[in-house]
Amino acid sequence: LPRTDFIARTDAERYAIAVDAHGKLSWKSGAIDEDHLVVVLTESVSDAHLAHLRERGVSYVFGGRDDLDFARTLETLGRAFGIKTVLLEGGGGINGSLLDAGLIDEVSLLVHPSADGNPGTPSLFDRPRASGKGVALELTRVEQLDAGLVWLKYRVRDDAR
Repeated sequence: LPRTDFIARTDAERYAIAVDAHGKLSWKSGAIDEDHLVVVLTESVSDAHLAHLRERGVSYVFGGRDDLDFARTLETLGRAFGIKTVLLEGGGGINGSLLDAGLIDEVSLLVHPSADGNPGTPSLFDRPRASGKGVALELTRVEQLDAGLVWLKYRVRDDAR
């Protein structure tokens, strides 16, 4: 199959974007709850995986040949689906990649009243290619919630991008 984006539909109210660079995830349908599913892939995925996604009505876009270029991916999502704002619910790896690319403008954290001292606990931002320089955040909101939860919102400072 050609390595061109496949747009199953563009009329959804909301979209669920899944990053699956190497086509390892299997999907039963083109929706997660009510959200239309769009998968971000690299061009190295198999033809069989692309056929699987098409058969199930899953849209997909290519974010790069062997590695993902998230700036390119976000441009494609905006152009193809009209997506202007993305809620990133990733792990440390994807969060760190988007932070390093200057693509995160806000960080929203829920702090749960418990502590985990296990070595190797995942971090919010894994940044293996980082220069060692941190990214400056500005606190914009603090809210205490039920059960001792605290919601913190930060803006990524412009001088940090």
